Amino acid sequence: MKRVILIAVAMFTLATSASAQFDLSRLFGGSKSTSTSTQTQASNDPYKRLAQAAPTATQLEGRWSYESASFSYVGNNYLASMAVAQLDPVIRDVLKQMGVTTGSAQLQLKGGKGVISQGDQSLHGTYTYNRSTAGVVASTTVDGKKVSVSGYVKYSSGRLSVMLDVKQMIAAIKSVFPEYKNDPNILLVESLIKDLGDVYVVGRFVTKK
Repeated sequence: MKRVILIAVAMFTLATSASAQFDLSRLFGGSKSTSTSTQTQASNDPYKRLAQAAPTATQLEGRWSYESASFSYVGNNYLASMAVAQLDPVIRDVLKQMGVTTGSAQLQLKGGKGVISQGDQSLHGTYTYNRSTAGVVASTTVDGKKVSVSGYVKYSSGRLSVMLDVKQMIAAIKSVFPEYKNDPNILLVESLIKDLGDVYVVGRFVTKK
């Protein structure tokens, strides 16, 4: 069970490689006032587009097979979007090292309950979905600790994208695994994105036949 959660931790070890090329905190240090979700929503586009294309609750349900993962910036700062996108190859390398490859993990969603599994390990949780915004909140309990992470979903032609807030994911990981509170990779990622809102980890899944 812990290994499934540590998949998320692995995503953040990309900071070791990425920090040599990018310093998002320095690059976007002056953009903090324009990068929050609230102001992005007020300016209309990215979140409004998500809401307009929101799938039905029924379209979320079923058995899904893991396809890929990446970071995504959902906001109006074009430079931030470009920089975050360039971190994606490192995510893929780290996940590959963890044995997380296309088809290796499965996700099942039904009636507000979800299970993600890989091999003989699985993690159970619940989710709530608001179609008017395409917003989703995923919750689980690990070692007696309940954690929740919010985000958004997209669906198109048998493909489901689950977007989860990076800062909330870090907080959840640190809550469940206190030993990661001072992990240098976690701390570095926090420093790199501290002046950016709207950064998500995106897990992509395809319908499992």
